[in-house]
Formats: sequence, structure tokens, C-alpha cells
Amino acid sequence: SSGINAEYGEEMNIYKKPRDEDKPKRHASAYFHFLVDFRKKMAGKPLPEHTTIPKLSGALWQKMTEDERRPYNEKMEQEKKVYEQKLADYRKMKAEEAIKLAEKTKPEDGGVGGGYSEYTAPPASTPVTIPAASAAS
Repeated sequence: SSGINAEYGEEMNIYKKPRDEDKPKRHASAYFHFLVDFRKKMAGKPLPEHTTIPKLSGALWQKMTEDERRPYNEKMEQEKKVYEQKLADYRKMKAEEAIKLAEKTKPEDGGVGGGYSEYTAPPASTPVTIPAASAAS
């Protein structure tokens, strides 16, 4: 079965864009901060039959009040601010890279570029002629 999964993974890599290593990772949600603490509390304790830690933690999270969730929400908000700043810096860096690349590839004469291809439309002022349908008898 690992052969099939490996083939599938190789095929899917064609469609996936590679992750930009410079892009900052998104912040964790409040629930994930809670889950880390919950896993530490449950470490080594036996679980009820047919139950998993995510099931137990999800049920407990839903029953928690806003006051009980507050420390996790605050931690998330702190991480969110850091993430948003890093993301803004990242976007600024990418924009600067794009400008530098555009300057490098700018035509020598400073022009916009030549003629039209089959993929670009002529300006709106250019009349478009449609051939008349031939009369078939």
C-alpha cells in the first residue's frame, strides 16, 4: 500500500505550489494552545474506552466559559500580532523583490512592449471586423 501512496504523492506534487520558506507560519488558534496544555495534563493517564484525546479536549473546550478560555485567547492574540507584523514584513520584501525584477527585465528603450499576440486584445479604438457569413443555397 505504501507504493500506491508514494505514487499518489508524486502525482500530487505536480499540482501543489512549493511552500515559500520565507513566508511566516500562521499563528496557532486558542484551541490549539488549550490542546497543548490538555495533552500535558493527560500524559500517562488512561483514557476511557473508544475515546481519544482530541475527542475529550473538544468536548471540554465546548463546555468552557469565556473566562476559562481567556488565557488561551490572549496567547493567540499575542501570537497573531507577531504573525501579522512578520507577514507585513514578508509582503514588503516580496514587493521589493518584484520591483527589482521588473527593473531588470525592463526593455532598453523604455517602451511598453511590441505588437499584439493571439493572447492580447488590441486597444478599444481598433475597429473589429467580423467576416460576413457566406450565403449557402
